[in-house]
Amino acid sequence: MTISTFVPPPIRAKISYVGPLPQGISGEFESRGFTVEPLDESRLLEPGVLQQIDSVLFFQAEDKPTQIYSVLERFASTLLAHDCRVYVQHLPQLPSVDGNYRRRYVVNAIKELNLPVHEYSLNEAERSEFVGARTSFDNFTYSPFVYVVENPCDWRGMANTIKNNPAGFAPNVDTKVEMLLESDEDIPLTAEGELLVQRAFHDCKKVDLIPLSNGMSGAGTYRVLAELRGNVIPTQWPYMYFVKLGERKDIVKEYSNYRESALGHIPFHLGPRLKLDRCALGHKMGILVSDYVIGAEALRDCARDGRAAAAVGNLFSTTIASWRSGARVEQRNLPDTLGLIFPAEVPKHRRDRMLRFGAVLNLEELHEKFNALDSRPVLMGVVHGDMHATNVLVRGTDAIIIDFEKIETDKPVVFDAASLEAGLFVDGFVGDRRSAERVLESVGGLYSSKALNGELLSCHPRDGSSWYFDCVRQIRLHAQPMEQRPHQYAWTLACILAKKACNPEVLKDKVTIEGRLTREDLRAMAMVLAERIFESLSKEA
Repeated sequence: MTISTFVPPPIRAKISYVGPLPQGISGEFESRGFTVEPLDESRLLEPGVLQQIDSVLFFQAEDKPTQIYSVLERFASTLLAHDCRVYVQHLPQLPSVDGNYRRRYVVNAIKELNLPVHEYSLNEAERSEFVGARTSFDNFTYSPFVYVVENPCDWRGMANTIKNNPAGFAPNVDTKVEMLLESDEDIPLTAEGELLVQRAFHDCKKVDLIPLSNGMSGAGTYRVLAELRGNVIPTQWPYMYFVKLGERKDIVKEYSNYRESALGHIPFHLGPRLKLDRCALGHKMGILVSDYVIGAEALRDCARDGRAAAAVGNLFSTTIASWRSGARVEQRNLPDTLGLIFPAEVPKHRRDRMLRFGAVLNLEELHEKFNALDSRPVLMGVVHGDMHATNVLVRGTDAIIIDFEKIETDKPVVFDAASLEAGLFVDGFVGDRRSAERVLESVGGLYSSKALNGELLSCHPRDGSSWYFDCVRQIRLHAQPMEQRPHQYAWTLACILAKKACNPEVLKDKVTIEGRLTREDLRAMAMVLAERIFESLSKEA
């Protein structure tokens, strides 16, 4: 534990408060290098004011205990967005049957305002009322949360806690942030997002955000060019970073996965490395910053040029080989291990297109067949959980994986391989000049009984699907040893294709050219392939 005597002066040396300040509290903070003064709402947004505040203490008023709601409503969101920690002390409990109602006013206000609350400041009953109050990990323990403070409170201990876990850098309003939008599909920067960028790059004078083509997460991903301020480095050439902006709960989860379970067994050069001092949380959003992998491109973008097959092989033999090595055989049935993966219904806007391409759309029958499957044991272990064609980067023959938001530690290891094949299909053929019928005919052999039983099929180099055959061959070669029973990979692939086909969103293309396959086309075609797999496997039964 840090010895407080030797701790340097706090970066943000002011403690502010709202409400009646209990006697003796000021001295505890002042002896630790802080100044204590009331929070002046009229000056709150003046330049430099919030940048000086580490924490704000809110005290429930004796005569108006319910007023805590309006007070938090006015202040909390702005404070959290600037990495100010919020501490709310309720009035003492009364010696009556319902003497704790004053605390309930505080907890209810936090809940109704949807403020991020630290679960350790709640009792067990209160904690159950908050969904996802906090993911259980230590690295963000003192990030901007709202803390419910007991009454009475050990303010000496509280002052030590605040001193030893200082707030990070506030947004640098002098940092110029510019978004270089390239299409209508790019996710624009919100006001809170800009504050997070100014916090993450507080030591920079200019930050350019270039949107990257991403998956279906709804988060904004960017290549960032950051020019540091003078006297920081001997050159003004910008540093390059990868940035992800998203909902706070999703950023917390992904950060936790990076730190705790994702990268421990992945070779250093084949996974992203977070810049821990630049990751931050706000009120509703968060930001992740990592090194940008220079010289790499999305698997989707290089696959059609025939440059991805070797990297696909290395993905399973090197990048995530340890996940496979650490897997365990369990006496569980495959349908049970995949969870709620099978789609419940076909999106109305895509139904006619599916029928036109040859789908039957007998979802209930397919679901019954899958649930009736007896396929055990299953090889279980760590999976990426979202292994699609833009979450794998290719650099030479190296395969680098990114985006660990959906990592799981107890799933069939064939899941990632099947996800990658399905992802290559729905993303890799976008813009293909051929008709849907010709593409389905071209790749159809891969979903026949022969291919699903392990026969390696080839495709003539002149065929526009030859790149897909090369990649699928590598995927299935590595997936076969993951099976504990025949066709576990194929069943998983069929379910994932059906799920992708039934994604409810209306998918738009950055550039739509008449006569070329669109993202909506490929999703509809995925259902045709899923049904073919079910048909082929049913013949084997």
